Amino acid sequence: MLSLFKKVSGIFSIYVHPIEKKLERLFNGLGKNANALRIRRRLRELMQENMVVIQLWCERRYKGYKDLDKKRRKELIQRATGLAKEFEVYVANKKLQHKPMIILQAIGSFLHDEKDFVYEEGSYFANLLKDSQLKTLKGDCNQMVSLYVFLYSRFCDIDTLSLKLFPGHVCLHYKGIDIETTNGKLLNYKKPGEKVKPIEELIVVNLIDIDDEKIKRHDILDDTSQKAHLLHFLLGTHTEMAQHNLEISQQKEWIKLYKSLGVIKTVTQLKAKKEVILKMKKIAQELGNKEWLEWSDRMLKLIK
Repeated sequence: MLSLFKKVSGIFSIYVHPIEKKLERLFNGLGKNANALRIRRRLRELMQENMVVIQLWCERRYKGYKDLDKKRRKELIQRATGLAKEFEVYVANKKLQHKPMIILQAIGSFLHDEKDFVYEEGSYFANLLKDSQLKTLKGDCNQMVSLYVFLYSRFCDIDTLSLKLFPGHVCLHYKGIDIETTNGKLLNYKKPGEKVKPIEELIVVNLIDIDDEKIKRHDILDDTSQKAHLLHFLLGTHTEMAQHNLEISQQKEWIKLYKSLGVIKTVTQLKAKKEVILKMKKIAQELGNKEWLEWSDRMLKLIK
């Protein structure tokens, strides 16, 4: 009877993996007075379990990508598991020690010598696993860092890793060495505004990354969006790159709202769009865009 109940509840559940439910429970408990240290610890624990599940769930839940439904996420998780097993065989065949730098270099060789990686800015995570044969991987720096973390976690503790952030880019960092995940090279970046951050902040970086406009999205509730911003606030990820991506996202949202207004010929039609214009004004204020703000004010005055 219990087994039957689990099967039935599974059919109606929005989750395909236990980590999705754990992450949702964590996010639902967020508040300005939440314990940031506890949240950080819990995020690292979940990332250690499966970074791919986290990435796919966040893109579905907090970015609204329609195609990442239950069936699609389950398929991609299985594909990622297959890639991880392939990497485990690769490490075993080469008789490599399970030490951080050795594993990081092995991931680079595995992904860039054995696979075909194509860089695409703003691409979503599912593109990395789009090829059912897993020969071609397509994504940006954020997505590749997430994939590195996923493979690394099979052998090592992710607490040994950090992120290096600078405007427009992110890479992995280990004991003074930068791991450029888009080509597998070991570097020593010296960039203006660069910062080394704890590995769990990767989740926030991914949440505020530039959206993939080619993917259809469902509407995201204001409360859902607020959770993402709260996590950003609690972890203190106030980086130049995060600000850059957030501004681009806001600019795209303003333009999207503007286009949604359509052709307005009467004040009555304009009044019906008041809520949209108020949202546009709020975005303009946050961006400090004087031209957009003046336009919004003119439209609101016409309604009055």
